[in-house]
Amino acid sequence: MLVQQEGSWPREAVGLSRLPDEIKNHLSVPGVETFLLRGRAKHPAARAAYVVQLQQGVVSGLEHASDEALLDLDLAALVAGAPSPWPSAESLLLVCTHSKRDRCCAEIGRPIYKALAQRWPTRTWEVSHLGGHRFAGNVVALPQGWFYGNLDLDSAVATIEALDEGRLLLDHLRGRGGLSAEVQYAEIELRRHLGFDRVGGVKVVAHDPGRVVLSVLDASYELLIDEVPGPDLLMSCRDDLAKASTCFRTSALTSR
Repeated sequence: MLVQQEGSWPREAVGLSRLPDEIKNHLSVPGVETFLLRGRAKHPAARAAYVVQLQQGVVSGLEHASDEALLDLDLAALVAGAPSPWPSAESLLLVCTHSKRDRCCAEIGRPIYKALAQRWPTRTWEVSHLGGHRFAGNVVALPQGWFYGNLDLDSAVATIEALDEGRLLLDHLRGRGGLSAEVQYAEIELRRHLGFDRVGGVKVVAHDPGRVVLSVLDASYELLIDEVPGPDLLMSCRDDLAKASTCFRTSALTSR
């Protein structure tokens, strides 16, 4: 769920937001993640809200004068795959600018937001914390749920231009929302191995711990993956000391 709320956001954007408690409780359904949006110029007379169903690759939206409109949604049914009652919406670009969660998101994210909003004004929004602030600037492209990180002004614009042409720039691709971290890693590794940058064409066939099978067009590939210690990293702009990290490593990649 994406809910427009202008002004500053607290560190816990939704939980401590100005949304009525009734709305917060209604949004607290297993399988639902809620984020806040800013961008009043696009909707001066009303607020916007969106339902994003990543598995179906669908975004639907509504302009509403009151947050009570959200109460009409059967969120449990939507999680189970029921179609949204709201009209289909155009693709969206979400740029994390949540300064109270991490100042890097604001310092790096806001210039990126302005650059993307200048090119794609009706699609681009500021969004609350998406996760992985060490990857700032972070951008998510919906409805597919492509997560991009470590962007600057030039790479952000180039990334979205390529996406609109049906191509993925892999250098900044973090993965695809709705999938486990292991599967996301496997997809990016396989795409690099094959030089395959088409937006579609990759499907998950099977996933067990340490093993992912993906299909690319008419071929299947098995990746064996280990989780190993990574380098010490500064996880946040607030951090003074680097912290231990983990990362994935491919031990085998075979066609089937």
